[in-house]
Amino acid sequence: KVTSIACETNDRIWLGSSVGLTMLDRSTNTFTNYFKFPITPNVFNRNDVNFLNYDNDGDLYVGYWGFGFDLRRKGSSKFVGYPYNQGRFGANLTSSTPSYVYPHRMWFGTQGNGLMLFDKVKGVYMSTPELNKQGRLLGVHVNAILEDKAGILWVGTYNSGVISYDLYTRQIHFYRQGRDSNLGSNQITKIFQDSDGQIWVGTAGGGLSLYNSDTDSFGTFTTKDGLPSNTIKGILEDTKKNLWFSTNEGLGQLNTQTMTFKT
Repeated sequence: KVTSIACETNDRIWLGSSVGLTMLDRSTNTFTNYFKFPITPNVFNRNDVNFLNYDNDGDLYVGYWGFGFDLRRKGSSKFVGYPYNQGRFGANLTSSTPSYVYPHRMWFGTQGNGLMLFDKVKGVYMSTPELNKQGRLLGVHVNAILEDKAGILWVGTYNSGVISYDLYTRQIHFYRQGRDSNLGSNQITKIFQDSDGQIWVGTAGGGLSLYNSDTDSFGTFTTKDGLPSNTIKGILEDTKKNLWFSTNEGLGQLNTQTMTFKT
C-alpha cells in the first residue's frame, strides 16, 4: 500500500508505503528499497511510512507511524532518525508542512497532542502552548496542516473542522460545518494552497471546500458539481493551473478558469 509520494527531481521519485521507502530513478528505470529488519510483531515498526515532505532547504522528511521521522539532507544518502513520544499517547506524527515564518523549521500534526514545531538546527521538537491546550488542539487528531504564503497556519482535524492561526498576530479562527462557514465536513483530509494563493480543503464525505477571504467562509463542491467522490484524498496543481484530486472513486480535474470538473 503506497501512502505518500515526493519528487526530488524529474528523475528521482520517493514512494512511501506500509512496508518501507522506495526511490525510483527514472533515468535508469531502477528502484532502491529502504527497509528496517528484522520486524518485531507488536513492537516498533519503522517500515510503516506515514508521510513524505520536503522543507524549504530541499531536505526530505520521512514520517513513520509510532516513531517520529527520518531526515535525509539534500546531497546526502544518510537518514537520521528523530523519535517522537515513542510508546506514549499521541506518539504518531500525522502530517507536516515547512515553515516560511520560522526558517529551518517544520510543523508536525500529531494524533492527540496538537502541533509540534521541529527545529532542524537544534534537532529538537518544540510545543506551541497557545494552540496545544484544552478547547483548541489538545486531544485533537490533526489530519492535515499547511502554512500559507501569508503566514497563516491552517490545521485540518479528524472531526473538529479547520483551525487557522495567524503566526504574526496570534489570532485563531475556528471553521466547522454548520457554523456559518459552509465547510463541507468536519473531517478534513487535505489542505492545499494553489499558485494564486487560494486555500482548498479536502474532506471525508463532504466534498471540496474553497476558502473565501472576503467573507471568511467556505464554498463547497460535491459530486453534484462534478466531483467523482465526496471524499478527497489528495490535491495537486498542474502547470496550466488545473487542480487534480485523488478520491475514493478515482481522479477528478478542476479547470479553475471555468470552474468546471472532469472525471
